[in-house]
Amino acid sequence: MSKMWIHGIALVLLIAALPLISIGTMQDSPVLWWTGLVLLVAAGAVTPVTRYVLKDENGKGAGDDDGEDSDDEGAGDGDNDDEATGESETS
Repeated sequence: MSKMWIHGIALVLLIAALPLISIGTMQDSPVLWWTGLVLLVAAGAVTPVTRYVLKDENGKGAGDDDGEDSDDEGAGDGDNDDEATGESETS
């Protein structure tokens, strides 16, 4: 399952939770109110949980990032990286 699919499920849970909370409050029905609250909490927990549970292509979870760039590409040294392709910037 992709992250986009899981976040779509979270959106559906959120959309279902808000009317249930409202209807449960208006009709004084604790079962509906609590069901909506549980769905709301579940929808809110999806994003933080998927951040640490799902792995990317490299086998690392998104929460495993140490904040440092692991490769030197795009280091921002100001040089044009076209040397590898044989292209040059002559204008």
